[in-house]
Amino acid sequence: TDAVNVAMDYRYPAGAVRRLDDALLAVYRTRYIELVGNSHRTSLLDNRLQRLSGGLAGA
Repeated sequence: TDAVNVAMDYRYPAGAVRRLDDALLAVYRTRYIELVGNSHRTSLLDNRLQRLSGGLAGA
């Protein structure tokens, strides 16, 4: 999760739920976004995945 923290460049310490979301996005990518339980926040998760992908590419 250190790589995720660096990639996301959190301005403030991220809470446990946000860190878990970002770790799951890093591993499962669009599969995580497409889960039925995430249908109400797909655009938010997609934006986070794009940010994460850009940050991990530079790591």
